[in-house]
Amino acid sequence: MLKRFKGKSVRVYEEGVGTYRNDLYSGFKRRLLHGRGIGTVFGGSDIAQFIYVFDPASYYQRVQGIRAIPVKIDGSVAGYVSENRTILSHLFGAGDQEPSDKSATVYLSDWDVDQRIVARLRKEDPFFLKPHPHRKESLSGEDVLPGGVPAEVLITILAQAYRSLTVYHHGSSAAHYLAGMPGVKFRRVN
Repeated sequence: MLKRFKGKSVRVYEEGVGTYRNDLYSGFKRRLLHGRGIGTVFGGSDIAQFIYVFDPASYYQRVQGIRAIPVKIDGSVAGYVSENRTILSHLFGAGDQEPSDKSATVYLSDWDVDQRIVARLRKEDPFFLKPHPHRKESLSGEDVLPGGVPAEVLITILAQAYRSLTVYHHGSSAAHYLAGMPGVKFRRVN
């Protein structure tokens, strides 16, 4: 199959914190894929020429033995989302939030929603549940945010509407990309 791509190159773009992982495959499967020139990390394919990332130094440090050349993407996800909040809200149908002087709580679920965490955090007012985008079954309720809208977009909207925002997550890319956003605290849960 890769013979069709002979003489061609692919450019890879960052797709969350998984881009910086080197443990996506292991053991026999990793050796088999690697032996066939198929990437086992983002940018690891024999035909990948460049990988565009926000943090090339971190990529170099964490992902070893790749052929693709890391190229820095100017700016940041947080900056891009803040600058383009209106168009992104419209694009994803996220809408705006009424301003409030309250503090809000958000739970970014993993592929499975931890109901114990939801039960504990629902006591906070206001509380929002943001399902993982890969969940097949939909959730409903007035406190459920749309799963298909990037968390970075929703958090930016909520952070501008509420006095402060606490976001509970299971290792979300949003915590990586929005770290240091004024008025927003990220707390990792297990």
